[in-house]
This record gives sequence, C-alpha cells and structure tokens, in this order.
Amino acid sequence: MTKTSTTKSKILAMIFVLAIMVSAIIPMQVSAVPSWPTLTQGSTSRNEVYALQYLINYWGYNTIDVDGSFGPGTDTAVRNFQSKKGLAVDGSVGPSTWTALTNVTQKTSSFSANATKAIQYLLKNKYGISSLAVDGSFGPATETAVRSFQSANSISVDGSVGPTTWQYLIGAGIAPPAATALSWPVVDANGNKAGTIGCLKGCTCGAHSATHNGVDIKGCADKNVIAMAAGSVISAYTSCTHSSKCTCNGGAGNSVTIRYDNGMVSQFFHLKANSVKVTSGSVAKGKVVAVVGTTGNSTGPHLHLNLFANVTDYNNRTNYLNPVLYI
Repeated sequence: MTKTSTTKSKILAMIFVLAIMVSAIIPMQVSAVPSWPTLTQGSTSRNEVYALQYLINYWGYNTIDVDGSFGPGTDTAVRNFQSKKGLAVDGSVGPSTWTALTNVTQKTSSFSANATKAIQYLLKNKYGISSLAVDGSFGPATETAVRSFQSANSISVDGSVGPTTWQYLIGAGIAPPAATALSWPVVDANGNKAGTIGCLKGCTCGAHSATHNGVDIKGCADKNVIAMAAGSVISAYTSCTHSSKCTCNGGAGNSVTIRYDNGMVSQFFHLKANSVKVTSGSVAKGKVVAVVGTTGNSTGPHLHLNLFANVTDYNNRTNYLNPVLYI
C-alpha cells in the first residue's frame, strides 16, 4: 500500500469516528409539544376559554362564571391571577400564564373539582369523548379517557394530568379513537352479538391472582371472534392444541392481535385450537378471525380482550384501556 493511500485511509477512518461522535452528542429530534394558545378578551376559542375559567376558579383568587365567553369578568380575573403570580399583568393568556394555571397534577378525586372539570370538558368537547361527564370527579372513566388521550399523543401513559398532558390538552393535541368506534367482538353464526361481560379491567377473579388487564367475555363458547374494525393482523399464535389450562403463549393460548385503521389495537386470547383463520394481512370490519375457546391459562371457554390505542408495547400494564368504553 502506498503512503498516499494509507493517508487517505486514515483520514476516512477519522471522518467515520467523528461522524459517530457527533451523532452521539446531537439529540434525536422528537415531535414538538403543541404550542399554548393565546387568549385575550373577546377570544372565541370556547373550549380553551372554558378550561381557562375552570382553572381560574381552581386557584380561588376570583370566582367567575364558566360560560366559554372571554368577557370583562374573565379579563379581570386573569389580570388578578397574573398579579398574584408575579406575571406581566396584561390580560393575555399565553405560555407563562398557562404554565402557572396548569401547575397542578390531577390524578384522583381528592383533587380539585374545578381542575378536573377543565380536563373533562376538554376531553369531552374538544377531543370527542362524548360519554365523559363533566362532574369534577376524577374517577375511572376520567382516568381511562386521560390514558387514551396520552396514548394517542405518545405521552407517557399514566392517567395523571401533569404539565405535558395539560399542554397537549389545551394546545393542539390529537383526539383519541372515538368511543363506540369498535364493534362487539363475538357473534353467533347469524352475526348477532354473543356473550356478556365477565371479569372487567382491574378486577381479580377466576384464574387471575393479579389485577386483570382487559375484559373477559363469557357465555360464548364456540362463537365467532370478529375484527372490531377494519385493520391489519400484526401477530397471531396458533400452536396451542390444549383444551384445558396450560402455559402456551405465556398463558394467552392461541391469539390474534389486530391494529385497526383508527389507531386502536385489540388482542384476542384463549382462542379455540385450530380455529385461527387469519394470521396476517388486512381484515374488514366483521371479518371472522377465530373461534372462542379455552387454550392457555383459562378455566373455561371465554374470550379475553385487551385494548390499546396507538402503542407498540403490549406488555405494559399502563397502556391497557378499558374496552367497555369503546364497544
């Protein structure tokens, strides 16, 4: 090898090493958090004004009517809040004022009703979760709605509304899949709904010594399991031939996982041996994918259903949604 070619090789090697070092110190680009909206007297963004008014009342410096109208009373309350918090007193609700207003983490019903109402109002009226009551009680339905919203926006799914979730809610977040977006997953030979709700998310029953993650549909032995919406099968397990309790597929038995076009994902467990009809590719809403069985860690024929929204980690308990709210 000539001296010139050796020198070129060394230079190329140095460039390669430098490229690796630069890629290591430059952070990966992530999707931007939505900008805070700016509200002033006369603003017509009713959803955000409602949230603002609930939050003003939460802090207790003023008690104002919650009517979605940014009038003189709200302007006065905003200016008073800004003064109390040492902010510029201009009546304009921008990033600094929103950050101060949302300096509260909502998780349980022991927290303020007004802050909870702000969350509920936005989820219901801005993001389309129409079944959610604006009652100020941070109960299971509100937590499930929050988790669904967090999942849709790729926020850490913990059911707690902290600074980041507040900014997505009040900014331009992504609406979660609509409630009632999915069909009931079990039907008889004529296509009629079959089975009833058994063990719900959060309970301990039957074979479950730990908290149950999804929902069990009982009274449906040998009935058809269908795709709950249009989508694609992303995985399937078909090797279990047992008809009594076993550890196949980690206890799930035969299974089918479908990602729907609306972003939601369903997992069907304990499917009957040799009944899985679709293991990959697209499926139409209502397509029969398997038959209800009792393979895996099961004490009798039933369908176990797990439901997620816009996630890829199907083993993380915090990602599970309550299917009852969506079917």
